[in-house]
Amino acid sequence: MMKHLAFEEEKSIIAAAEDFPCLTVTLPLAADFSRQQGLEHQLNSVKARVKKALAATYPSPQSEQILHRFGDLAHNLHPPGDRKGMLIFVSPHFAKLLFLHSEVNPRIVINHNFEIRDLTGEQLSAGESLLLLLSAENAILYHRKYDEFTVLDLGVPSHIAAYKNDAPEKVANFSDPGKRREVVLEKFLRHIDQGLGEVLKAYKLPVHIIATPKVAGLFKKISRRPESISSYRHGNYMDAAPAELSRILPEEGLLPANPAKELQEELETAANEKKLACGFAEVSAAALHKNARLLLLEDDFSLPVQPGKAENVATTDDEGAELTIDEVIEKVISCGGDIRFVAHDALKEFGHIALVQYYHE
Repeated sequence: MMKHLAFEEEKSIIAAAEDFPCLTVTLPLAADFSRQQGLEHQLNSVKARVKKALAATYPSPQSEQILHRFGDLAHNLHPPGDRKGMLIFVSPHFAKLLFLHSEVNPRIVINHNFEIRDLTGEQLSAGESLLLLLSAENAILYHRKYDEFTVLDLGVPSHIAAYKNDAPEKVANFSDPGKRREVVLEKFLRHIDQGLGEVLKAYKLPVHIIATPKVAGLFKKISRRPESISSYRHGNYMDAAPAELSRILPEEGLLPANPAKELQEELETAANEKKLACGFAEVSAAALHKNARLLLLEDDFSLPVQPGKAENVATTDDEGAELTIDEVIEKVISCGGDIRFVAHDALKEFGHIALVQYYHE
């Protein structure tokens, strides 16, 4: 049985083992009947790869110690049926196992100290979204999941040529070719917006739009679904490869400076029901009691350094227990809560970090 360590003891042990290898493994969990067999196969494959990698860099006693602890932790695992991912962290003197409610990419990291905030950020940035590429000539709509991009059918003609002669009575009298092009462009973009609306009925996802400044401005003016559009980026990337699109897209889960209307409503509802914890002390206390449905924190949130304490460590009102931000995030994930990062000062009135508790404990 793994010994439970106090938080300060954990931190000192990890610091003392700084020169030794440490291992972080994240794996997705299958949802079908082959779940257990598939997990055992994955773990055996991971152990073989880790053994090879450690042997190439570390002496046998150090690498064998890590492999032994990994094997102990990964032996005969039975993850709960509602979990979609798992994380194993092993150092010479400390081990941690988490079953996650969110999907994760398979990953093996050696000799890098584990921070669950990194994992959470990865989960959010690897989420799903829609990407609409616009130019003055055509449109392409992608469904993005992780780094995979799939073209979706807008259900309307996606090239402006289809609209040039669509309503000649409205444009034939324009002697100015520039004015005629503007009328046709607006008609084209209105149809694209209508097509996007139909797609959103099936894909309830945030939409990112990349277009030239003129086209982006016009689309923003005429669109009937501004609440679904998460961001606008300027540029012409109609021929860009998926790898390039991934680099320029904003991180999923990072909200604009003003939280979305539904997020504000959720915070207000929780406050009215006395189920909202604001500021790190209140949030930590709620997390310790495993009463955490949704944790919201600013992307650059940190705690002021107090005399005699490490950075990002605070004392809660619960028997003086000390928690780091990482440990609060871990506790929220462990009890099935969700994590959302927001932009700088988006939660200023809530102490820069807030936690929505369960309405029925």
